[in-house]
Amino acid sequence: MQSTEKKEKQYKRQLVNFRINNKDYALDIIKIIEIISFKDVTPIPKLPTFIEGVVELRGLVIPVIDLKKRLGLTLAAGGRPNHILIVKIHGTKIGIIVDEVREVIGVEEGSIQSPPELLKDRDSEYLMGICKFRENLILVLDIDSLFTHDEKNVLGLIKER
Repeated sequence: MQSTEKKEKQYKRQLVNFRINNKDYALDIIKIIEIISFKDVTPIPKLPTFIEGVVELRGLVIPVIDLKKRLGLTLAAGGRPNHILIVKIHGTKIGIIVDEVREVIGVEEGSIQSPPELLKDRDSEYLMGICKFRENLILVLDIDSLFTHDEKNVLGLIKER
């Protein structure tokens, strides 16, 4: 009985599970403001290649990044992304293009394992951990660590234009 009560009291983290190139990723739901269907992005020249441009959302101009490009993943031929995650990073709303949003999942806090030591370097600081959910390994991203200081400044400047 006591172990059952302990399990019920364990904290479950809510993650938004999404796919990129048929692989599972997740973000903490607390960081996501909303999820919208993919819409055309207006490009802005001379920005880092992973910044696709901006979209208008209810009167606000929001910078949009392509998560595939930011993570250095290959771009799948012919596939069009289905969703944009609207997140808030240090007070700035940013859109993140993903292929498909799957579902909100609840995972026990202890089930998110730190990345193996081999994967820990400055190019993978964005990786909060890895968890298993329904036989799939999911890479849990730390959205606040996804960009360098300079990239955060560029994204903030886009919003102010």
